[in-house]
Amino acid sequence: MEDNFDIDKRNILSKKDKSKKGSIDEPILPLILFLNSLKDYYTTSSCSGRILVMRIPPDARKDHVEWLMTSHEPVSIDKVKSSLKGLNSPGELWFKQEPLIIHTVARTLERAQQLLDLAKASGFKKSGIIASRKRFVVEIEGTDILSTIIGRDDKIFINDDYLNILVETANRKLLRNLRKKDKLYSTIKEGLGSLPKEDSIKFSF
Repeated sequence: MEDNFDIDKRNILSKKDKSKKGSIDEPILPLILFLNSLKDYYTTSSCSGRILVMRIPPDARKDHVEWLMTSHEPVSIDKVKSSLKGLNSPGELWFKQEPLIIHTVARTLERAQQLLDLAKASGFKKSGIIASRKRFVVEIEGTDILSTIIGRDDKIFINDDYLNILVETANRKLLRNLRKKDKLYSTIKEGLGSLPKEDSIKFSF
């Protein structure tokens, strides 16, 4: 017999992905599928880590933010420079490298703690549990981050030498993040592999 957790899981996993990308990142897909195959867990949002250039408009509204470039793999300086050509709209220009992040709902606090312990053992020390009356959410988040403003409106503040340093640093951090992602997957799969699995479940992705 289904309880509220099972109903919520089915509803969440059957919904269309509302992220800007509209799908789960390929590098993190095996881990997401594994977590959702377990009866006591389901994921609500995730990102494998990325490098991006974005324009934040004067009103700073999230739905008005423009992604000029995004990549889940290392990038070249030419790709970044290409994303900065022909700018003629107001707003701040930011260069960012963001780490892996996964939000997973657990059936019980015990299951949430079990997943959290495995994440921390994999090097994701920033992770934690967000508890409410309705559910326990495990937030797994990396620490490899780079974020800096590089321009405003149609003017770039930095020269090619500094941009090259930013790109090299972001690529190095992203590759480290991806290696940690692989360790996270193997640790979680080993630690939770014996837990009950879903007989069948329909994913929107």
